[in-house]
Amino acid sequence: MTPADADRRGARGWLARWLVRLYPSGFRAEYGDELAQFIDDRCAERRFGTRWTGRLALAWHLTSDTVRAAAREHVRAVLNRRRGVARATTADAPPRENRMDTLLQDLRYTARTLARRPAYALTAILTLMLGIGANTAIFSFVSAVLLAPLPYPEPDRIVMLWGARGSTDRLMMSIPDVIDLRARARTLADVGFVRVQSVNLTGTGAPDRLVGNYVTAETMSILGARAAMGRLFATAETDPTRGWGGGEAVAVLSDGAWRARFGADPAIIGRTLLLNGRPHTVIGVTAREFRDPITVGVNELWLPITSAPNKGWFTRGNGNVQAIARLRAGVTVAQVRRDLAGVAAGLATTYPQTNAGAGFAVISLRNSLVGDVQPVLLIVLAFVAVVLLIACANVANLQLARAASRRREMAMRAALGAGRSRLVRQMLTESLVLSLAGGVAGVAFALGAIQVLVASMPANLPVFGSIGLDARVLAYTAAVTIASGLLFGAVPALQAARADLNAEMKVRNADGQGRAGARHTFVAVQLALCIVLLVGAGLLTRSLASLLAVRPGFDPRNLLTAEFRLPSAKYNDPARIREFMARAVIELRAVPGFSSAALVTSVPLSGNVSSASYLTEGQPEPTDGSAPSMQTNTATDGFFRTMRIPLLAGRDFDDRDRADGAPVAIVNETLARRAWANESAIGKRVRVLGPDVWVTVVGVVGDVKQVTLSEPPAAQIYGPVAQSPGIFSSVVARTDGDPMLLANALRSAIWAVDRDQPVWKVRSLEALVARDVAPPRFTMALTVAFALLSLVLAVVGVYGVMSFAVAQRTREVGIRMALGAQHVQVIGLVLARGLRVVAIATVVGLVAAFGAARLIRGQLFGIAPTDAVTFVTVPLLLGAVATVACWLPARRAARVDPVIALRSE
Repeated sequence: MTPADADRRGARGWLARWLVRLYPSGFRAEYGDELAQFIDDRCAERRFGTRWTGRLALAWHLTSDTVRAAAREHVRAVLNRRRGVARATTADAPPRENRMDTLLQDLRYTARTLARRPAYALTAILTLMLGIGANTAIFSFVSAVLLAPLPYPEPDRIVMLWGARGSTDRLMMSIPDVIDLRARARTLADVGFVRVQSVNLTGTGAPDRLVGNYVTAETMSILGARAAMGRLFATAETDPTRGWGGGEAVAVLSDGAWRARFGADPAIIGRTLLLNGRPHTVIGVTAREFRDPITVGVNELWLPITSAPNKGWFTRGNGNVQAIARLRAGVTVAQVRRDLAGVAAGLATTYPQTNAGAGFAVISLRNSLVGDVQPVLLIVLAFVAVVLLIACANVANLQLARAASRRREMAMRAALGAGRSRLVRQMLTESLVLSLAGGVAGVAFALGAIQVLVASMPANLPVFGSIGLDARVLAYTAAVTIASGLLFGAVPALQAARADLNAEMKVRNADGQGRAGARHTFVAVQLALCIVLLVGAGLLTRSLASLLAVRPGFDPRNLLTAEFRLPSAKYNDPARIREFMARAVIELRAVPGFSSAALVTSVPLSGNVSSASYLTEGQPEPTDGSAPSMQTNTATDGFFRTMRIPLLAGRDFDDRDRADGAPVAIVNETLARRAWANESAIGKRVRVLGPDVWVTVVGVVGDVKQVTLSEPPAAQIYGPVAQSPGIFSSVVARTDGDPMLLANALRSAIWAVDRDQPVWKVRSLEALVARDVAPPRFTMALTVAFALLSLVLAVVGVYGVMSFAVAQRTREVGIRMALGAQHVQVIGLVLARGLRVVAIATVVGLVAAFGAARLIRGQLFGIAPTDAVTFVTVPLLLGAVATVACWLPARRAARVDPVIALRSE
């Protein structure tokens, strides 16, 4: 120590002793040493510097503060002597201070305080990092999907139009119906056609496939498309009233397809492409920023609706398109629905055979794009919000424990003139500093979490903004960070400022009931919220288990699938289509490694499905469109054997089922049961409406999950390919090993029939099953992760509170053991206190979970929101873990040496 330092320390000691003497003698006798130490610490603050002017300013601050505080203590001492009580009154409010100076002082003091308690600070920051980081990561998805503005002009005025029949409102419409709707609707400014379908590209080397969209010029106008090169469609080029083939053979490429498929060829405009066997002239390339909402940005090509691959699209009653429309200014969706209801009624009167019972559904563009994922994202966001609440409760408990150890410090500060608001500001400053540090760490945590989530999210998530830390996400994080600091800091701050200061100064090693009650309340809140999350995660986990346990009706193992579409310009004769299909089956079955192979129009779970209404023989003719509906499909012989779909009665398709033979069909078990109840379906006749064909049932097979594993049993009918040839087909082939190893062999088999025929979507059926369960699996994984995180935080909270309680009651435990208490009794005493909180939290949590479970009812499959297994398992799990968390401090308490415990007092 230098002589100068020694002189300064001596001066500080002299000043401290002089200032302490200003207080009453009773106050000096009890608190003199602590007060002197406090004054000495303040003298060491560097903000006053080392020059004589700084020391003079310090002496003035200390003297003025002490004179005011000492005067109050003298008055208080006189009043207490007159009243005969030893109770201290609340200190007066401090004089007005410079706010910025006070804030800087609080920040410096907070920094020194946290630096002296690094373990406490690090624990709080890490806890907040998890809560804030998880919220930031999930909100980045919510922002990109639900909040990002759609990149289209006036998106709130854009709606999607579908067909509706009964309870189904997402049906394709026929082109004639949309033409009539466009002409009759008064509330719609523009109506465009939309139909996404793959397009064959040939003549450029190996046959390829492009994701195409058949549209009209109005479609591109409604979506605000802009050409970066060339131009877009003219109205006459896509006019659907000109009929099939009546428009121009032109095409517009996307920027992505132009770059990836054609090497960004600047001479692409005017180039002729062979699409679906017909030459089309490229007239334009869309701007890079334009995204097709129907295909969520993966579209590569736009073609006129008049270039449809099938003339049947222009047949009334044959649903193949949907529509996109812009509302007139000032028109609401409700008004459009009423308008289109009148249009549907008029069409039903004019065309009763095809339009009776049919209507139109109007869905806003945003709801059409994100309607299915919105509830899932909101559920996950609610989960992470609850995790943050648990984290805040945990940190609040840390703050309360820390405040308990700082009671004498707060009392000394109050004795020196700090008012209640001043103490609250100091405590809140510490909370906000911790929260801001946790927020910064949370942003770093979110950066990594976002990358993990992006890599594992479902491929079809409709994202229209950037998933990352943009301005909206950072603003949300800042708001959450500040709110968290105020949330977990408010109660400890008020607790510290509300105490009776004289009583606090006299209490030694007592766990005040108010503080203990607050800490136990926070623990109970943590545990109750944890139960809500665990129940939600448990329900979603059991729902996924039920979904995975569904029998799809086929064996997906070692099954290879693929799709292809014959160009109608080349295969415009049913005989040529039959010949291609027959030869393709022969080539496929000759591939080494294929144990069996067949063709089918729609592979289960591929997203392809067709339906039609039907009547059984003897039923009355429907007059109002009330005929039942069934899923329709066509297949070659061997399809059921290849898929391992059980044949329950009758026979498979065979050589008897030729084009010139009697129309036959195979129905599934559900259709047979609904149509003929207790009778055999074999030999019965079914009338398929639409094509209006009577077919004879020759076989009954098991039910197949065609659309999704979660769909209820649906009536299904299969016709032979030879009697219902179509240009679109799929391959199913059972292999002896890994199916993807034979992907090239499958393509070669098709090319052996037609070298120019593209084959796409070559994938295993197990991949289709995995794709179907990917969204619920993703949701379940997130909710389980957050629920487990909440469990860890809650258990840490229980353990921390019980450990603190044991530490505060060391003297009591020592006395009990000195008086003869056994280890088991001490453990039971501590456990009873902790488990009482756990029991209360469990009851409250289960009640809240019953209500919360109903909010996720729509995401559950195969189980009820009141699933007994979940509601019994979760409390048992939480009770077991919480018991361990209580038992560890209890065991430590039972090992206390009473002599040492009492000596320390």
